[in-house]
Amino acid sequence: MAGQDGAGAAAGGASVRARFCRQVALPAHMQGAAGTGRRRRGVLAALGTFWLASDAGYYLLLPRLGIAGDYNAAPVAIAVYYLFWCGLAVIAFWPVYALWAQEAPWPALGNRLAAVGLWTGMFAFAAGYACWVVPALPPLVWPEGLGPVPDVAVAGPGYFLPKTADIAFQQLLVLALVLALAADGVRARALSAACAGLFGGMHLLLLFGDYPVGAALRFVVFAAGFGALVPVLLLRVRYGLALSFGVHWLYYAATVAQVRLFGPEMVLRTIGAG
Repeated sequence: MAGQDGAGAAAGGASVRARFCRQVALPAHMQGAAGTGRRRRGVLAALGTFWLASDAGYYLLLPRLGIAGDYNAAPVAIAVYYLFWCGLAVIAFWPVYALWAQEAPWPALGNRLAAVGLWTGMFAFAAGYACWVVPALPPLVWPEGLGPVPDVAVAGPGYFLPKTADIAFQQLLVLALVLALAADGVRARALSAACAGLFGGMHLLLLFGDYPVGAALRFVVFAAGFGALVPVLLLRVRYGLALSFGVHWLYYAATVAQVRLFGPEMVLRTIGAG
């Protein structure tokens, strides 16, 4: 019976992978082993297009619609914008997400009661932090020599609404990246390097915003380090997606508190800049 169960699981995994080949890499010449590289490049190109298009819309389209590119000034509009991209990501990469049960040792929501508790706890913490902790932080003192004040430095309770939607979108893209590469047999180190490059590289776009160079580089360094850890969380840790999302969210929460409690200079000194 155990052997039959194992054979059934293996057959199920092969079936999921076959659907992945058909739905993600439509051409027949990309469905066999020889097409693995082309299929992988196709998924990577789609992920990069999503990320670049969403950032281009944020920096170029929203201002033309009269929506300021500031999480504090237009929290609801920007949250809706990123929720739209979350929906597109789920639709576009649904065949990839179907691989999760085959590539991770535990079902994503195997224990529903524990998942409900985890979701409730994370939601309560985020709401409590945004609604009570952030307003209680000292007012910001921003030296004129550092240039424009980035929105994260003056974050109010509303800041975390669009930031949460933004983080959810990023997590969906990274999950698709990790699952697609894992399904093609990419090794753990290469997975970590790919995620580190994706996270770190995309945060370079902060240099085109209001962030001081030192602060932007700090985000790039920490984003790359976090990206290297993400594949381990997603593929080897129970409720790894929740942990990945939580760590990602806590980084911004900690940055807000650090800037307001200790001043922006300390944030820059974290990487020896500024």
